[in-house]
Amino acid sequence: MIEASGHTPKSYAFESSVQVGTTVLEGVTVRARYRGVKLIAKGMASITVPESFSCALFIGDERVVALDTNPGQAHTNKVGDGLPHFGRTIRTDTHRHIWVGRYGYVEPVEPPLLDVVQLLETFATELDMTFQGTLQHPLKGVQMGLGI
Repeated sequence: MIEASGHTPKSYAFESSVQVGTTVLEGVTVRARYRGVKLIAKGMASITVPESFSCALFIGDERVVALDTNPGQAHTNKVGDGLPHFGRTIRTDTHRHIWVGRYGYVEPVEPPLLDVVQLLETFATELDMTFQGTLQHPLKGVQMGLGI
């Protein structure tokens, strides 16, 4: 699904319920998001912002575990007292969210997951889950412009 935001590039989202055996878990969902490379231009100056993407498991409204790739964005751990990265600012391109009784604690992922399909596959492996069907890049088959 393409998210209605009016922004360029468009953001893509996927959401699915979670099934264990024959039971669909009520209130448990997996959500994945993707935003392509963004060019920001002001007059003669321009900057390219790399693509960003994530996959997360939600229980109700709580994001309990996730993998996020967002190059250049730092995350400061304000929760997770006593854990190895508490109080530290994580600057890796990919980080892992871990539930610590509340949302907000992350650990670095090295090497970074710089391909959205690789991130989805890693997420599924870590959570011992299977996505039905073939995982494909959200922009597969989309003709890209030159941006000029």
